[in-house]
Order: sequence, then structure tokens, then C-alpha cells
Amino acid sequence: PNKKAIMTRHKLKSSKLLTDTIPNKEVTSRIRNAIHLQRIERENGNTFRAMFSTILPYLRVQFLVLSFVGILLYFLQSFHSSSSHSKLEVFVSWLSDNGAILHPNVMLKSYPEYGGYGLSTKLDGGGIQYYEELFRIPDTLILSREKVISKMSTNVPTLVKEDDDVVIAMQLMVECALGSESFYAPYLQVLPEEVPRLDFWDEESLSMLQDEHLASIARNSRRRLEVLWNQHGIRSHVHSMLQSTNSRWSSRDYETCFTFESFHRFVSIVGSRAMVLNGNKYLVPLPDMTNYAPQPHRSSGDDRARRGEQNLSFNLYHYFSTSTTSTARETSETRYMIVRTDRGTPSDQQIFENYGDNDNTLYLEMFGFLPHEQNDFHCAAININPILIVKTSSPSPLVVKNILQQYFDNYPSACAYGDGTLSSKRDEDMFAFLALFSYSYDEEQHKCISALESSTVQDIYFDHDENIIMTCYRYKNRRDNLRKLIQDAATYTLSLKPTLLVDDSLELSFLERNSMSLPSFPYKRWVAIRFRIQEKIILENLMHAYTGDEDDTRRKEDQQCEFDNDDTMKSLNQKIDEFNEFIDDVVKPPICHIKAAVATDGMRIGAVATENIRTDDIYLQLLPRVHGKDIILSSSVVSTGYDDFDILLHDYLDNSSRDMDKHTTILLLRLMYETFILRERSVLQPYLQILPTIDEQKVSHVLWMADDDLDYLAGSDLRIEVLKYKQSVLNRFRSFMRNDNVVRLFGQILTLDNFLWAHSIVDSRSIWWDGARHLVPMLDLVNCSAGPSRIHSTRQNEKTGLVETKAAMDVHKGDQIFENYGQPNYIYFLYHGFILTDNAHDCVLFNDIKILRTDPVAQNVPSMWAKLNSAGFYSINPTFCMNNDKSVDRLKSFIRVKYDVSSPSSSFHGNLINVENVVRSIIGARLVRLDSIKGRSEQSESSHMNSKKDMMLQQVENEHEILTSLWNRI
Repeated sequence: PNKKAIMTRHKLKSSKLLTDTIPNKEVTSRIRNAIHLQRIERENGNTFRAMFSTILPYLRVQFLVLSFVGILLYFLQSFHSSSSHSKLEVFVSWLSDNGAILHPNVMLKSYPEYGGYGLSTKLDGGGIQYYEELFRIPDTLILSREKVISKMSTNVPTLVKEDDDVVIAMQLMVECALGSESFYAPYLQVLPEEVPRLDFWDEESLSMLQDEHLASIARNSRRRLEVLWNQHGIRSHVHSMLQSTNSRWSSRDYETCFTFESFHRFVSIVGSRAMVLNGNKYLVPLPDMTNYAPQPHRSSGDDRARRGEQNLSFNLYHYFSTSTTSTARETSETRYMIVRTDRGTPSDQQIFENYGDNDNTLYLEMFGFLPHEQNDFHCAAININPILIVKTSSPSPLVVKNILQQYFDNYPSACAYGDGTLSSKRDEDMFAFLALFSYSYDEEQHKCISALESSTVQDIYFDHDENIIMTCYRYKNRRDNLRKLIQDAATYTLSLKPTLLVDDSLELSFLERNSMSLPSFPYKRWVAIRFRIQEKIILENLMHAYTGDEDDTRRKEDQQCEFDNDDTMKSLNQKIDEFNEFIDDVVKPPICHIKAAVATDGMRIGAVATENIRTDDIYLQLLPRVHGKDIILSSSVVSTGYDDFDILLHDYLDNSSRDMDKHTTILLLRLMYETFILRERSVLQPYLQILPTIDEQKVSHVLWMADDDLDYLAGSDLRIEVLKYKQSVLNRFRSFMRNDNVVRLFGQILTLDNFLWAHSIVDSRSIWWDGARHLVPMLDLVNCSAGPSRIHSTRQNEKTGLVETKAAMDVHKGDQIFENYGQPNYIYFLYHGFILTDNAHDCVLFNDIKILRTDPVAQNVPSMWAKLNSAGFYSINPTFCMNNDKSVDRLKSFIRVKYDVSSPSSSFHGNLINVENVVRSIIGARLVRLDSIKGRSEQSESSHMNSKKDMMLQQVENEHEILTSLWNRI
């Protein structure tokens, strides 16, 4: 129809020309018909044909223009792709030419959705397996703060030199100014023009996060860089570095690279791409292009003790190694950064790696992205309603106000995980403190206020004042109060958000659905919406997080390892039989009058006499080595015959000057090697398989106990000692994870649970002689009892080399043999997981008596140490175990040194010092503390750990009895 109308109009125009020259009725009639047709079209409102005839010429022009633009864009894209591909080829060639070694199945590829390039397996390469070596990058290609500082002048401010990101960024600015003359030019060509970190976001974009705290972090980050640039002479220092290269550079490159924008860009590049190993940052070309994804098969139910474990395992897949090359003329060494895969990847798929168990704010702040997958380690910021704080301040406004100012800057906030826990122990205690005054009775509040006002400690939290902690932070019903406060805070925080979760979800859906029609994708808006959604999901979960089922779950977990079925017992009996055969057939001890057997009274395995044993008889005599293999694992043995372990051990000993407990570390490494590396190949396999399993140790040993469960020790310094012990073990685990040789040898075996198991075995079963620790098969099965009056002793015969143990009492054939370890109950509980009812060696631990800076003796430090050593003390914070007059005398000796008491008339701050009165006040104060806290722990909410609960309550009761008896005597 359109064509017909166009032809009619064309005929109309032609007919008009004809009428001007040839008057003809037929032509006139045709004209009238055409005019009538146009009138009908207009009258019917069908103006489309008329309009189309008008715009057709323009449509033809537009079509031609769009076609030209499309063709131009195609060629530009092809050119860009070709240029990008060319940059990658030059970069890879640069790496190879300078000694880098790349996996043959790995290639670089463009991934715009990840902000640039990434690593991929090749289509026909067959993929890569877990823990395959991806790259070896020589040290000559790696930039670090130490390398750059060596090139800087001495007048560079310390504030600048101590910042890894700034120092490395300054070197990149130099390389940028050198242009094509730079050694790193191929690397600079593939770096991104911008990293969308938060400090690059404008105010409008930051407001979309709906998180003022995060926005302030971004502003402060940018402000800090501006201060460094403007007030610390970054530009002039970089110019000096450039001049020291003695290379040519163009003024155009100089002006482009020596601006604040360039400085900001390179700082963000280093901050987002450099890897941290053992506290140092390294910018490593190629590995820095590996994009993030969490490791597969990671459990989302990890408790807080395991959060951060992936951060430590980063060293498992990234470490330095030295390679030696020998020729006829010389031997050279090359240091490489080795990178391995933390997962398998099939063909033609992107290669990812895990950056650690980090919060989303870190990824936004430092890297400029959010994980595509749900991040189980993200926590949402929660704020307490100010109205609640006003209410909280009513019992004692001054005390509470001071705490709010000291710890919260008057604005209580914390970061909460989806499971209802807070991200830090400090936040949890402070929230519990506020919850005390919000939901508890006046009696509980009064106890806390009394403890706070009577304390002379300035920093009430970090000094670990036990009375304050147990009355203000770990009071009765603390868990319920804390949960309610977290729920209320989550509800309040969610109410402040300007949009709802459903609104954000709809906006995100609309944005992603229409992304192709937008002129440019609004990346910051997209990220901000996703961040808001993840925050609000956590906040809504917190509002409904607690169902009351967690105690049932924990109870089931604790009961899963009890020996309550025939199959388990049969398996244990079978292992015991194999162990006894191993002792008889392999170890063949010269003397062995005991054998392993299932023990009664919950002791699992014990040793029973195979014949009558009399007091002082040698009932066990062992050779440390049999057929060239160690039967006794000793911390004094540094050569085992296993090359890989011996190399590790020698390297560790050469570089472990800070390790104050090398005997524990050596035996720990050896046990892990025998158990997890050698496994069935270990000659000690029959012994290793009868050791308690990880699940069994979780039930009995304090290393797996939750801090809340230790509340049953309220009032006792043992609670603090357990916390210190757990922290020291965790610190040793971290030091292992930072040791490249340890990580390479043990690999994925080096998990926190495996480490805790080995540590608990060494601490609970090792036997000391000649200043070394030993694990002794059969002997470590002898259980402890208060029955024998003589303390256990094992020694190694200097002439024969045999390890001998004598009986402390008569034992009849078939009876279990016991030894008295001669330790107080707090040692038994701390390292062995039990206490003795009638323990003659029991005492009360005091670990909070120390010399302060304000004490008289501390005014002359050399004199102080001379007096301490003379009195038999080698620490300003020794431990005291109080139970008799001798222990009281030892405490008096320390008090005399502390107050520099040289005569009965000595004074402190004008007051006469009476040592007897000071000792009485110390013991009296502990009794008051035990009395004030005693009883609240008996009503503690945990109900899933009856045996350990009874044990801890009994320990507190024993301490109270000992101190009461001591108080009556003095």
C-alpha cells in the first residue's frame, strides 16, 4: 500500500506538468481522482503514509550513517581487541624473556565483567589439577617496599617509607615517566586505567552504599593520600628517583605520570593487586591478574575460631623458593615466587583463587569489587539505638559514659555475622556490658557498678580485671541479653536504611535486565545495590536468628564421640591388640611388665600389669631406636632419616630465634609428620592409631572449648590461663602457616583442627627427662592418680641408653598401674583435661601479681632485675601457686622486691608497707572475688558439657577451700 500511494503522488506531480502544456480531459480526471484519494486519507486520519513519504529521504540518510558507524565501531573493536591481544603477547614474552616459567595450559584472557584481564585454561590443554604449579616468577620482576627503599634518598619521610602501597606506587610512577625506556613497560601496558576502589567514588556514589561509616573510610583514604601528596613532597621524591635512573624521558610522559591522579591510580593498583606474605607486600606481575572466587566445598558453618584460617593458608599456594643452577664456571641462585592452584580447573575456564576469609567492605575498600558469589564471611554493621543508650546510662551515668567514650566514641556499633556472632571479642564484651543495663535486674547492674567503681585499673577491659569481666561482661543471662541487644540493634539499623530489601532487589533486577540498552553500564550503582542487599539480608537474619536450637546441636556434637556402641569398642579393642603385638614383635623391650587395655572410669585406655610388680621395680625399659627407626619421639632428635623432614627441621632451627619453646615445636612437627605424612609407612602406626582422635580431643581438651564455657571457672585465674594458652597455641599455628617450608611439606594437611590435635597430644602425653620432651609408646598409657605418694620419674640410663621407669607402688597382676604426675589441678585441667579429687599437690594459681611502672623498685631498672634475680624471680609477672607456708613466704619475697622493702619502716606514697598485711590483702581479695562470683557460674546457661562443667565447678570449690584454710593460718 505504501508503494501504491507513492506512485500515485508521483503520477500527480507528472500530471500537473502535463496540464500546463496539454489540456486533456483524461488527465484532468486522473488529477481529480488523485486529489480525492489524498482527501480520503486525511479524513480517515491515516496520515502515516503521508508522513512516511516526507521522512523517507532522512531515513535513508540515517540508515547510511548508522551503517557507517556500525562498520567503524566493528573495526575499532577489532583494532582494540587486536591491540589488547598484542599487549598481552608482549607482556607474556617479557615474562618469559626474563626467566618466568608459565604453566603450558594457562593463558591470559580479557574478562570485562571482572574489570580487565584474568587467567584461563586453554581450550585444548586438558585443564589443571589442584596444587599444580602455575608460575615461577623470578625476584627480578617483583616489586617490594624493601627493593624500592634501597633506591630512595635518606630524606624521604619515615611516614612515607613505612607505607608499602605508597612506596611501590612511587616506583611505578618512575616507570610510567620512563615510558618505553622502562624495564616494566610491558607490564604497565596491561595495568588498568582505574581501580574502582571506594576512594575513587564521588559523594553521590558513596551515598548509594547507605553506609556512612564505609563512606567515611573512603573519604579518609583519599584525604590521607592528598595529605601525603601535598605535604610530604611525594612528587619531588619521585622526581629524585627518576633522575637517579640516568635514563631519558619525555616531558609528556613526565607531566602525565607526575600528577596526584597518577599517584592515586598507582596506589590503588598496588593496594588491590599486591600479595601479602609474612607481613610484606609484593607486586608480582601475572599472578596479580588472578581473579577472586571462594574455594569450592568450603563450609558456611565454620565457627569463629576458624574464621581467618583461609587467610593463613594463602601461604600454602604462594611462597618463595630458591633454585640453584650450576655450570662449569659458576653456581648461581635465583629466587622465585611460586604460585600454585588452590582448586582444579577444567579446560577453557577462568582460573580463580581465594583471597582469604574477608569481609565485603575489604573487597570494596581495597579491590573495588564485590564477590559474585555469596560471601559467608561478610558481616553487617549494626548500631545501637541512642534512646537505648540514654536508658542504659541511668544507673551510673558517669561510669557508663566513660566506657562509651573510651570504646565506642559515644556511638556503639559492631559488625555482626549472619549467625548472630560479632566479629570481635571486644565488641561482644562491650555489647554485653550495654545489654546488662538494658535488660538485666538491678542486682546484676549493681554488682557491675560496684566492681567498676572499686577498681583502680584505668583500662578496665585490657587489664583483664577478673571481677569486672565476670560481673560486667560475663554475668548471668549474658547470652540472652546479648542476643536481644543484637536483634534490637539490627532492627534499628535496618529502620534507618532509606530503601527496603525488596526495593533493592527490584532495582538490581531492572538494572541487570536492561544493561544492554544503557549507554554505559553504571558499575558503581550496581555494586552499591548488591552491597546493600547483602547487608540487609544479614540484618533481617539477625532479627530472627535465634531459635534456641543451638544448645541441642552442640550437645549432639559433643555426644557423637562417646564410646557407646559395640562397633566402636570392638574397633578400639582391635587397635589395642595390634599395639600390644607391635610392642612384643617390633619394639621388643628388654623389660615390659605392662600391656595396653581398655580402662574404666572414662579413662579410655590404660596400662595393666602382666605380672605382680613391686615398688621400685623397673616395669618398663625401652630402646629409643630399633632397627634404625625412632620408637620414642624426642624433641632432642634433629636427624630422623627422612630427608624432607630433616631439611624442614634444620631450616626451622636455623631461623627460629624467637621461638621460646623449641622442644614443643620440634615434637609437634615430628608427630604431625609421622601421623599425616608417613601414615601407614610410619613404624609407629600401631601406636599412632590408638591415640585419641580429633573428635575425642574436641570433647576433652580445653583447646576446643568455647570461651563462654569457661565461665564455670569464674573467679579463678585458671580461666585467664586457659585463654592465654589457647591464644599461644593459635599464635604458633599462625607462625607455622607463615613458614614456607612447613606449608610446602604439609600442604592441605595443615588445618587448624589437625594442628590443635597434635598440640593437645604433645601437651597431654609427653614425658620430660634430660630437659627434652618425649612421646613414649606404652608409657604414655599409664594414667595419673593421687594414690602413689612418690612422683613419677623416667630416666635414660647413661651407660646402656635404655629408658627406664620404676614403679612407685605395688601393683597386682591384672590391675591398672598408675603414676602420680605431681602437678596441681590447674596444670592437669589446662593440659590434660582432668582434675584429681584428693590432690596433695593442688594449689591456687595467682597470675595477676606483677611489678608496675609506678612501683618503687621499677624506678631503677638494673637494680630491680638484680633484686628480682637475687630473690629467685626472673619475671616481673611471675605465677604463684598458693597452698602452704612455703608458698606464702615466696609471695612475701616478691612483695618485698615490688615495694623495695628494705626495712619494716619502708613506705609507699607515704604509707608504711607491712608485707604481712599486703599478703593478707591479696589472699583476702581473692576470697572476696570467689565469693562474689561464686554461684552465678553454677547457674550458667550452657547445658551441653556436664563432665567439664562439674570439673570446673569443682576446681573453683577446691580453690576456695585452699584459700580459706590458708587465710585462717595467716
